[in-house]
Formats: sequence, C-alpha cells, structure tokens
Amino acid sequence: MSANRVDVPFELRHKCWFCGEPSYDDVEISHQDIEAITYDATSLQIPACEECEQILRSYKGKSVSESHRFVKNALIHNYSKHLAIGSKWTEQELIDSKFTGAAFEGFGRSAWAMYEIAKERIAFKSWQLCVDEMPIEQPSLVQDTFEYEGIQFASLSNAIDHYSKIFELSNPYLRKAVDLVGREKFSFALRYCRLYPGATDDERAEYLYDLKYTIDDEKALSEQNLD
Repeated sequence: MSANRVDVPFELRHKCWFCGEPSYDDVEISHQDIEAITYDATSLQIPACEECEQILRSYKGKSVSESHRFVKNALIHNYSKHLAIGSKWTEQELIDSKFTGAAFEGFGRSAWAMYEIAKERIAFKSWQLCVDEMPIEQPSLVQDTFEYEGIQFASLSNAIDHYSKIFELSNPYLRKAVDLVGREKFSFALRYCRLYPGATDDERAEYLYDLKYTIDDEKALSEQNLD
C-alpha cells in the first residue's frame, strides 16, 4: 500500500504541519487512529520541518494524534529555557534592564524574540487533514490539553512539569497545590508555591495544610451565604 500526501492549504504551503516552521520534507505516519478511511493507503505523508522530523524519528508510536502530542511535548522540553523568559520577564523589563558584557547584552536584545518564536511554534494550529479534498476524521488533537500563558500543553500534568522545572519548585508540591485549588486556578497555585521556593518538605506540608484550611473555610462561608 502507498502513502497519501495530505492536502496543504495554499497560504500554508511550505509550512510544517506540527509547528508552522518552514518545511522541506514529509514525514510518513500511519493513520491507524483515523476513524473513517475511504482510500487504500496505510499512511499519510505530512509536511514537517527538519527539527520535528528528527523528533519523530525517536518516536515509536504510529498514530497522527499521538505523534502530534509527542512533537509538541518535545518542543516544550527543548525550548523550556526560551519559554521561561516570558514567565520571568516582560518585554519592557528586558528593554529596561541594564545588562553588561557582550553575552548578557546579546541576551537582552534577543531574549524576547526567542521566547516569541518558541511560543508561536508550540501554539501553531495544525490544519484539518484532507486527502484529495476529502477530510479525514480523526480524534481531536486538543483532547485533555491545558493552556496557560498562551502555551498549549498536552495535559495539565505537562504544564506542572514545565513550571516546576523553570521556577525550580518541588513538582509534587505544585501538583498537590493544583489538586487543592483546581485546574481553573492554576495561576494561583503557581504563585502560592513560588512564595516559598526554598521550603523544606515539612514546611511545604504545612503550607498545603494552610491552603486546604483556607479553601475549606471559604467554601463553608459561601455555603452559609447561600442559606
């Protein structure tokens, strides 16, 4: 069986389907996860940039949606330092900062651009896959995703891994804080954990207890107001 090359919208020609960077070649991926196939090919040829193609060489899975998630996670990992710039600085702060020395001055000039490039690649929206103008039905590429600061993570767990790393936080500590406040208040949980970056295990346990007590107290007060 041969492979079918997917249709590429005119305005996205020469674009990587995974991240939007210039594409010079195709990757071949099995479409075993696609629900409605009306042609005989067993795989799809999808345009990819050099980096995404290299990432997929180490991937053993075969489905399109899983390959997409794998690439996005790999890019977040590869560019975690670039993405951290946007979490720790604003563009104006970088402009106003007085870096000295050739290396630091270069960082001040290029840091925000590096952050924006990395963010745009991860946020790139892959187009609907079609072959000969026939849409391919496939599982959602954004199922169980989590977005924060404009970065779309494959899952909430991936976001916790990323931010605990760049802020040097205890991963279990941030994870438990998010469990307590809920994914909708991820920003609050992150700020709370960053208040005590050098806390010991015992201190973190105490802070989590205080957080739970506060949440329970607010919940009880809200229920009283409803009565």
